[in-house]
Amino acid sequence: MVYIERNPLVILTSMLLTVGMAYLTFKNVFNKDVMDVKPLAFMLSVPTLILFFQSLWFVLNPFGIIYEDKIEIKWFMMNKRSWYFIDFKKTVGFEKGSLVAVYNDNEAFKLSLFGIKSSHKDLLRKEIDKKILESMAQRLA
Repeated sequence: MVYIERNPLVILTSMLLTVGMAYLTFKNVFNKDVMDVKPLAFMLSVPTLILFFQSLWFVLNPFGIIYEDKIEIKWFMMNKRSWYFIDFKKTVGFEKGSLVAVYNDNEAFKLSLFGIKSSHKDLLRKEIDKKILESMAQRLA
């Protein structure tokens, strides 16, 4: 298993947004007397909790994990996908922040790399190419 790390700037931005929303929520809801709180201010707690859990998820989960037979990319808490190496023929290269992979039927696919650590882009491509070659060898055998 190979872990592809997340960009620290994405984690830092998410943490700063969480702290900002927590401050607004505390200032508008919890730091006032009961009669001064506006009813709609309670709605700030929902996005604050969502941002908190998203930030925690960014810290605890890597950007991607390469298994023996598949790759799993975890962009956000509710958005993650898996691709199996048996479906791919090769990777072509990088194009505008995406990795271009070619399926077995010569259809190109762009794998978005938003949020990946910049030093891990080449590692990701190298590992994907290696796993595709292993999959091709198993298919031929």
